[in-house]
Amino acid sequence: MVDLKKNLFHSAISRTNMEPSFLFCVVHNNPFLDPQEVAFDENAGTFVNPRLTRKYSGVTVRLAHAFYPKYKAKPYRYYKKKSKNKKCKQSGQERGKTIDRQLTRWALGSVASCSKCQELRQGLDLVSNSTNLPVRLCRDPYATAVRAKLTKLRLVPVASQVVVFYDSIAMATAVDLVCRDSNGDYVLIEVKSGFDQNLRRSSGSRLQKPFEHQFDCPLNQFHLQLLVTSILFRQTFPQCKENLAWPQILVTNAAGCESIPLAKWAVTKSDTVIDYM
Repeated sequence: MVDLKKNLFHSAISRTNMEPSFLFCVVHNNPFLDPQEVAFDENAGTFVNPRLTRKYSGVTVRLAHAFYPKYKAKPYRYYKKKSKNKKCKQSGQERGKTIDRQLTRWALGSVASCSKCQELRQGLDLVSNSTNLPVRLCRDPYATAVRAKLTKLRLVPVASQVVVFYDSIAMATAVDLVCRDSNGDYVLIEVKSGFDQNLRRSSGSRLQKPFEHQFDCPLNQFHLQLLVTSILFRQTFPQCKENLAWPQILVTNAAGCESIPLAKWAVTKSDTVIDYM
């Protein structure tokens, strides 16, 4: 069994009524990095460092090359109501972007609990009248399911699409949501949509070393993605190391939203996974 105290991710459960050592709040526009070193460039289609004119490869591409090169994803389609009697097809990628946009607006309109926000009203859809940010609700049913699940888990979003990177290997990605739990620790959330039938369905092969004991399926790929994202988060924000709770994957689809903690089998290899990439 994984020893949480000695492992990569742990929660300082012994702390009570203590502020984390690193605070950020989207309501007050406190940035993670000032200035932001790495950002996603729409024109280049990848993450770049403008100051160094350097490009960073994405985590999903590097993971596929290193651990499941034979996997071929089937295109996912879902039907969206265009009007009362008409429906149109939309790809899974487009659906994901819609969910990301709505969750980002929701996070921006949420009360983020930080030292500057203690006097503000608590709740996931409420903002202070002293801010100019409107209340943003999730209208997409998949995004709404994510919001409901986070509310049930008592997680408050404080930031979304947070860029994290690893300079020495030129790799970057964005954390879907960063939340805070009731202990004041940060919880990294990876949001996935669709996969109604094949989330745990094996492709017929296994992952590459050092994860060869695991079947290659979408869920195991997501575990690796969240693992590497968490490593990059710690690399980008070392001041948060002691305030990270266990990361979560949220899979949202027509059946609702399922919360899946990061697999312990992935975390056991966290010290060496970057070497294989």
